[in-house]
Amino acid sequence: MSNVELRQKYLATRTPDWKLADLRMAEGRLLAARLVRGAIGFALVGAVGGVLGHVLVGPTISEPSRALPLMIALGSAISGGISFAVLASMGFVVLGEIVGEEKERPRGKGTGAVLGEFAEKMAEMGCGLVWGAICGLAIGLLAWLASGLFHLPHQGTLDSAGDGAIGGMILAVLFGLLVMMVGPTRLARRRAKAWGSLGPLPTTAYFVSRLSARRRYLRK
Repeated sequence: MSNVELRQKYLATRTPDWKLADLRMAEGRLLAARLVRGAIGFALVGAVGGVLGHVLVGPTISEPSRALPLMIALGSAISGGISFAVLASMGFVVLGEIVGEEKERPRGKGTGAVLGEFAEKMAEMGCGLVWGAICGLAIGLLAWLASGLFHLPHQGTLDSAGDGAIGGMILAVLFGLLVMMVGPTRLARRRAKAWGSLGPLPTTAYFVSRLSARRRYLRK
């Protein structure tokens, strides 16, 4: 895998069937990497949400166990909204299959172009804020269901963080199933084609940027 000369020879002589096989491998491993990152990301949103909710709501109630859905939903809505808005500001849309794929912002010169780009960026951040808050509310509901089903402890901050992380993981699994049912989008196919141009890569390579993988495995 790390032999640059061998990889270059392979890319220069590979047949259409090999090229298609590389594309299919890239699609599968990119999807796997995305699902893993999504599970970790939603678990973190839920965990941070559980801590925030416990800090904001916990001191004001006598029985935190009964307010578990409220605490995690409120905290996760805040953490999800902020994190999704930050990602949107960088041009990344979480679950584009549901809310629409990210698109390239128009480039131009002059005051009008700059203001237009700024307004579009603010609009994308607003959409990310709302979408993240909705996901946070869903995490709170799922955490409450999981807590009742498995009788999870929820007495302190760490318990709230754990319950939120479980809710986030469950939501990630549900979204993962939805993504696999919908199938690859146009953007996902374009990315897979770009990755497939590098040839077969180890699974860990798909968790970094394509530029980093290209530099490591092609020295370009």
